[in-house]
Amino acid sequence: MLTTVILLVTYVGVTVAAMAYAGLGAEGFGLGNEANADDVFFALKDAVFGPWSWLLVVAVMISAVSSTQTTILPTARGTLAMAVYRALPARFASVHPRFKTPSFSTLLMGAVAILFFVGMSLISDNLMQDTILSLGLAIAFYYAITGFACVWLFRKTLRESARNLWFRGILPFIGALLLAAAFVFSVIDMLDPDYGYTVLFGIGGVFVVGVGSLALGAVLMVVWAVFPASRGFFRGETLNEQTEVLVPDEDELVVRHP
Repeated sequence: MLTTVILLVTYVGVTVAAMAYAGLGAEGFGLGNEANADDVFFALKDAVFGPWSWLLVVAVMISAVSSTQTTILPTARGTLAMAVYRALPARFASVHPRFKTPSFSTLLMGAVAILFFVGMSLISDNLMQDTILSLGLAIAFYYAITGFACVWLFRKTLRESARNLWFRGILPFIGALLLAAAFVFSVIDMLDPDYGYTVLFGIGGVFVVGVGSLALGAVLMVVWAVFPASRGFFRGETLNEQTEVLVPDEDELVVRHP
């Protein structure tokens, strides 16, 4: 929660500062100038920092490199947790003996991210842009499911206290409803061929990429459900209300299986 507030204050603060300094004019480094639309920081760097403008370029480059980690690290942690509870093959739960990180998951997710980015960039830059726009669908989808799952998991404890009712029931449920609504409305909007940068199969490319990715995930889940190693998870044996926390925390990075 604190990091979210810090990010919000930082983004809003920088935005207000840029508007106050550069204005909204359509000429020069004004924010209304279409020539500056793709990179406002680059347009303002000389005016704001003078001979030290290169620092802003370096800062943006470091930020861009750091943001790529958000593709690898969360998915690596997620697949680690899923593998521990047998929602994925056990190989994904392997932890590096020295660095204490999900080694196989990190390497695999990094390779997939690189191949996906390079492949999309080679095929079409417009398709790459539509891929980025489609990410909101996946985010709304899995966070909505998480909210509903939270309410369902703690349903028997909601009446124990007002705190439980609000933080385990009402707030997660409202959040899940809002995200589910955002998902549905976004899907409807994305069907429009004019939405995004490409048109695939007569509909918006953002819809095809976003919904297609979710559909592919559903197919992979069904395929994994066929394997005997997954039976415990799909029967609710490895992950339920009584399951102990098996995912290693920062003090104990030892992968165990139920």
